[in-house]
Amino acid sequence: MSFSSDVKEELAKQVSKSRHCQLAELAGIIELSGRINEKTKGLELDTENLLLLNKYATLMKRAFGTDTTKALDEQDTGKILAALKITAQPVNRPQTDCFLCRHAAREPLSGELSWQRAR
Repeated sequence: MSFSSDVKEELAKQVSKSRHCQLAELAGIIELSGRINEKTKGLELDTENLLLLNKYATLMKRAFGTDTTKALDEQDTGKILAALKITAQPVNRPQTDCFLCRHAAREPLSGELSWQRAR
């Protein structure tokens, strides 16, 4: 394994005891890899990274008592997103043609919310 892989694996195993730290980390995971299932309106994680999936499951269990082996419904998803302060409303960001500026501002290229993008 590379040094980078070793560090990622070690970080994936670390879970903060502080709820606010767990929520912050979970919000980051959902922002980058989360999406809403169009049929069930439930939150899903869209990744093949097993370390990330395990970390997500652990944080969801500790922070919300949620079993991620079962599909989340629209109501549970709404409560989780509200607790994480993730909104379905688009964020007002300056419009720019510069790819780097859009990327830096995390403005989705397609106009969809970043956590709702189909991957």
